[in-house]
Amino acid sequence: MNIGTKAALQNGCKYVFYLDSDAELEPEAVERLVGYLERHGNCGIAGPQHFRYPGGKPYFIGGWVDVRTAWATWVGTASAPTDFDFVGNALVRREVLEQIEFDEQFFTYYADVDFCVRAKALGYKVTGVPSARMHSFQGLSSSTIPGLRGYVNGRNRLIFVAKHTPRHFVLVAIGLMALISGLRFGSWALKGQIREAAFVLIGFTSGFLMLVAKKEPSTWRDLAIRGLGNRIQISEVVQRGGGDLSSMTTFRRDRQK
Repeated sequence: MNIGTKAALQNGCKYVFYLDSDAELEPEAVERLVGYLERHGNCGIAGPQHFRYPGGKPYFIGGWVDVRTAWATWVGTASAPTDFDFVGNALVRREVLEQIEFDEQFFTYYADVDFCVRAKALGYKVTGVPSARMHSFQGLSSSTIPGLRGYVNGRNRLIFVAKHTPRHFVLVAIGLMALISGLRFGSWALKGQIREAAFVLIGFTSGFLMLVAKKEPSTWRDLAIRGLGNRIQISEVVQRGGGDLSSMTTFRRDRQK
């Protein structure tokens, strides 16, 4: 995303839209987001209403994050444009991108939350716009890479803690994350998904090391993405569509109908 942003800015783009590989916009979605930003100069990031595919139910338009604990709360939908702490797929104003970029420590999960929080710190509003709509497989890419979800969730929340949590709340945030990681470990283990369970603990430990020692064992990260039998590269997931949803072809055909 950072590489694409730099190319877009060099080519004079006024706005950049970030869109996940497992998502597709409805017609006029970008136009409506551009219109909103044009009318509201203090808004730096505008995101669409997210709908699940298949099913069509709204599930996300924005969210709130408590920086004391790094606890994020999603809001499913709204009847009118609403200001949030963060949105997901979104249109971003050039002026924002000239000051900040996505923190590549995250890679995935919490990268958009961190980006929006930093944009708000610069004085920009972050808004969900329900008239702009998109449809998403939600988590398709990460779900096809066993271990990745378990690894990055705890790890990335602790990176967020290191960047944004007030010092006197850090131990509270670590304790809460340790509890959540323990519960997730138990959940995956009870399902017999030992790889996911193991990477919950590995990810939490990795995030803790990044929080305390500012250093992550790169071999652990590589294992989460490629190791322990994982041979799926992210680019291949995007090209193939992943899982039993063989491609985006059906999705696009249904949207056209």
